[in-house]
Amino acid sequence: MKNAQTYFRFILVGWILFLFTTIGSLTTLANGGAPTTYFTDNVTSTGITTNVTTMEQALFDLINNAAISIDVAIYDFNRTSIRDALIAAHNRGIVVRVVTDDEASEENATYKPFYDALKSAGITVIDDNRPSDIMHNKFLVVDGRYTWTGSTNLSDNGFTKNHNNALLFDATDIADTFIEQFEQMFVDGNFSRAKAPSTTTTFSYNGIPVEIYFSPEDDALAEMVAEVDAATESIYFSIFFLTHDDLRDALISAHNRGVTIRGVWDLLGASNAFSDDEALCQAGIPIKIENYIGKMHNKMIVIDVNGASPRVITGSMNWSISGDEDNDENTIIVHDSTTAQAFKTYWDTLYDGLDASTLCTPEPANNYSVYLPTIFNNAGIPSSQPPPPAMADIRIMSITYNPDGADVDGELVLLQNLGNAEAPLTGWTLHDEANTTFVFPSFTLGAGDSVSVWVTSGMDDASNLYWGRGSSVWNNSGDMATLKDALGQTIDSCSYSGGEIGEVCTQP
Repeated sequence: MKNAQTYFRFILVGWILFLFTTIGSLTTLANGGAPTTYFTDNVTSTGITTNVTTMEQALFDLINNAAISIDVAIYDFNRTSIRDALIAAHNRGIVVRVVTDDEASEENATYKPFYDALKSAGITVIDDNRPSDIMHNKFLVVDGRYTWTGSTNLSDNGFTKNHNNALLFDATDIADTFIEQFEQMFVDGNFSRAKAPSTTTTFSYNGIPVEIYFSPEDDALAEMVAEVDAATESIYFSIFFLTHDDLRDALISAHNRGVTIRGVWDLLGASNAFSDDEALCQAGIPIKIENYIGKMHNKMIVIDVNGASPRVITGSMNWSISGDEDNDENTIIVHDSTTAQAFKTYWDTLYDGLDASTLCTPEPANNYSVYLPTIFNNAGIPSSQPPPPAMADIRIMSITYNPDGADVDGELVLLQNLGNAEAPLTGWTLHDEANTTFVFPSFTLGAGDSVSVWVTSGMDDASNLYWGRGSSVWNNSGDMATLKDALGQTIDSCSYSGGEIGEVCTQP
């Protein structure tokens, strides 16, 4: 329940907004009709840039036009322009409040200086103070009226390298439900399962039905599954992590009843041992695994875009058990043709920008024959050419160093044998820069096979090995993994600078 001071603030906000609206002095950032959509334009990105993007400028304008208040719930944060805009708003008397994740604001060397700058300027920053579940929202509410949300972190990667989307609503009732969520965290100190369910989840935005769900209290993923189950024409999605089997099964069921489904998957997400990309591919759903320089960070579905009831699902939540049941997240469902068409056009750029080599291949593959060349000797008599010797080629494919949930439970290094011969790995080692070392047990990695080396405890099998540690290994702010054979010779290494969930080391 809001305290008296907070209640008074919102009464004051209401009167001021009424006056501002009457005289027409507020900037019309999302003026009628469908919510305003923004998408990153990073298909041809070659890396991080400080150039202001269209999406960034829109958010910059929103902050700069604030008249009363800015409430911010963010995760990754290192965009200088947004930091400076928030501090400038605070300095001109705007009430700026920030909620974030403790690992992002206190432990991550990339983001901590930016959070510290807000604190030094006098802006109150509240973190979730939890060692495992994360405050993963990315939303802003300005003047109790404008709500900005989506998949975009307020970071260099988020705006200029990764692939993201955002929605902007101009509606006090939608702003109110986000403020209610914000104040459970900022005022009451309640995060994750300690939060109360939303009092309202359905809204009418200029006549457009909109649904808003917060995790974990509102069972957002069940609502997503219900929308997929109701699909009759098409489903197009772009996702970072999809590991929730209920959604996997719903997509396969939709495919089996004739719904056209296409997907774009992040390479790191697809390399996760629990990723459902292979199951969807095996079911016959065309999936492209991206090879862009940035992360496929979207969490979006476009359903029945040309049907009777087009709709879009987006937000901050990865489609995982952690995203649905542990982390602080938001999910938006917009039932609107204009919004669906905008998201589908954006999706087309992502899918069409990937060539045929990124399309998944169901297993088992079709039968095929291998034709070896015939070599003739000097007398013109065919002779056999011996095949090249079989060789193993072990590579570090990816490192998941900052997973959803507790780091120790989700940290892993994925290795793959890219060669054409099996490789005995018994006695090999894998270590970080601090020389924390995993020694391989009796284990052989087959040609083409992969194995995940988990930091946590578990039962070893052909695809998973377990370190058995009670604490994390891979630093969120940067580290290097080194793989050595039983003789101590370095086979492969992979370094990263942090600031993401993980690092792709080798393209498969």
